[in-house]
Amino acid sequence: MTETRENVGDQLTKIRVGVIGLGFGGESALKSFRQIPNVEIVALAGLEEDRLAYLGKTYEVPHLYREYQDLLARDDLDAVSIGVPNHLHATIAIAALQRGLHVLCEKPLARTAEEAETIVQAAVEAKRVLQVVFNHRERGDVQTLKRYIDEGKLGRIYYAKAYWMRRNGIPGAGSWFVSKAKSGGGPLIDLGVHVLDMVLYLLGEPEVVTVSASTYDELIQRGRGFDKEATKSGANHSQDVEDLATAFIRLANGTTLSLETSWATNSSYGDDYGVILYGSEGGQRSR
Repeated sequence: MTETRENVGDQLTKIRVGVIGLGFGGESALKSFRQIPNVEIVALAGLEEDRLAYLGKTYEVPHLYREYQDLLARDDLDAVSIGVPNHLHATIAIAALQRGLHVLCEKPLARTAEEAETIVQAAVEAKRVLQVVFNHRERGDVQTLKRYIDEGKLGRIYYAKAYWMRRNGIPGAGSWFVSKAKSGGGPLIDLGVHVLDMVLYLLGEPEVVTVSASTYDELIQRGRGFDKEATKSGANHSQDVEDLATAFIRLANGTTLSLETSWATNSSYGDDYGVILYGSEGGQRSR
């Protein structure tokens, strides 16, 4: 397979992509790829036939497949975007990497650290790019703040907070979102990973030394805290993930970090998230 990032004259080589998944992640990928001049969406795969046909027509995707294996069997792809439930990430990502394709995978990369390591090892062996959709670090305000920090204008950042809190936001009652076997966890693995990635990026990716953490399922076990759509579908299914998680993290550079994330709380939160930094020369918030 030829290198897709090689310059040809003044233009980048066309990147040919396939998208796997028909939900929010899959459609977000389709929308975004269409805005990049040197990306061509070649194929789309997903099990819901009506949804597959709708997205294929809406985003003008020429080749549609029910099974992701048929999409991966094509010989004209450079990369795939994976936007399926978490328990399928490893199987699909490893198969794509072994096919010699670059992989963009929705967060979280996997349900467990061990599962994630197998994906990373497959990428190393295939010598292909593996990227997780941590899009918040790419925001313009975060990039500006990163430059500001790197110029030393906050001084030494000694304490930081990262949070994503909701009052009534438990998704998909009875769905894979609230099944630990399929999702890997609740708001920490769904929302918290975004703000954790943001703050570690801003701090220069310091090594984590120690973590003290707690999780709670006080409201989800009472059938409370579900979003409106989830409530309509019924909140009486068995749920075995947390609805709130907290962590206190010590970093190798001496900085301490407080992480807080919830799907449901008895609070005034709406859908509030951000990062707060405390430095010796100044402080800043990104939200």
